Amino acid sequence: MKLRVLYILLTVFTLGISVSSCLSDDDVTAGINQSTVVSINFKANGVKEFKELELEFTEINTGLVTKEKAVGVSFYSIALPTGAYRMSVEGAAFLEDGEEIRVGGVNDKLDASGQVLNLVVDLRVKQFSKDFIFEEIFFTGVKTLEGKAYNSGQYFKIVNNTDEVLYADGLLICKSEFLTTTDNNETPNVFDSAFPVDGVLMLPGKGKDYPVEPGDFIVVADNAQNHRTANIPGPDLTNADFEFPIVESPAINQPDNPNVPNAIVVYTNMKYSMFIMHNRGYKGHVLARLPEGESVESWLANHKYDYSYVNATGKETKKSAYKIPNAWIVDGVNSSIVPKFQRLVMGASLDSGFSYCGSSESDDSRFGKAIRRKSLGQNTAGRNVYKDTNNSTVDFIPDSPASLLNGISHK
Repeated sequence: MKLRVLYILLTVFTLGISVSSCLSDDDVTAGINQSTVVSINFKANGVKEFKELELEFTEINTGLVTKEKAVGVSFYSIALPTGAYRMSVEGAAFLEDGEEIRVGGVNDKLDASGQVLNLVVDLRVKQFSKDFIFEEIFFTGVKTLEGKAYNSGQYFKIVNNTDEVLYADGLLICKSEFLTTTDNNETPNVFDSAFPVDGVLMLPGKGKDYPVEPGDFIVVADNAQNHRTANIPGPDLTNADFEFPIVESPAINQPDNPNVPNAIVVYTNMKYSMFIMHNRGYKGHVLARLPEGESVESWLANHKYDYSYVNATGKETKKSAYKIPNAWIVDGVNSSIVPKFQRLVMGASLDSGFSYCGSSESDDSRFGKAIRRKSLGQNTAGRNVYKDTNNSTVDFIPDSPASLLNGISHK
């Protein structure tokens, strides 16, 4: 996960304006000398205290700029010459868990026309990222009423955690070559520069075919069908945004939803163009973008990964895969289970922790559970804003009930 600077979007509500009951003629003609006392109360959900806030007031008509600094307080008062102002705030604050964040916001219409202006500044959390991030990964499947494992109905829920419209076109979803539960000490170790993969999906589109609003999400399902039946308590994924069904295998042939575009399997080490999620979550996943000038063909031509390791018999095993340069990656998540975890399968710059479902390999409580990212609050549209610190151990909620078991809703 790419560490991003946190910002807080500012919405200002005017509680009340007290004006003088009368003004003398001298006051009117000398209006330039009049001032308004602006009293500001800063508030933000989840913020324990403000470390330091830098306030800048720009009078719209004259361009006069007034700068102030509020240190360690949530209330600040300033006398401003009467006028119409644009106010901006930048600074730092601490969340309830002690994490320090950057905060900021603007108010383009601050009317300082009376003697006193009382403001409550309602701060909304907003985290600016450069691209999409994983919000939820559901890999465990469910258990039927007969007690059998049902592994279909898996999905990735990918959210726009930025303040602008993003396009899902061309987004890569990549699965790790290695397991988090096995460490063969492969050489060369390329984690500091690249992510070895055993499968890569690419979302279709020509560049701007699939817009996603700030705070909204897309669902990429293994099979965009209704997996909730009389004896299967699975998710209804008929309204998924994309799917990657198995359609070429003679043994496993899943129905292809004609109303849902297919993700393109651009690389897999499996037969029949299959991309299958590990149902215990022993893999890592990343989101990536091909840089300008790169294509799938050039990636395959230039980023092969040949590696070797010493096997249990003491002999050398040689294998080949492909790798995604870390510079192309916009988010990454490791998953495992605690008792079997041995290593991360990507560089610590992408993710320095892991999340999980279940306390053991045979733990049936994992069914219907997912790993879900923690919410920091909501943006102005009422959509969640998510934590992203490059550490899935603190960013994700393990053993979280899958969010789409009752269908997909963007409300």
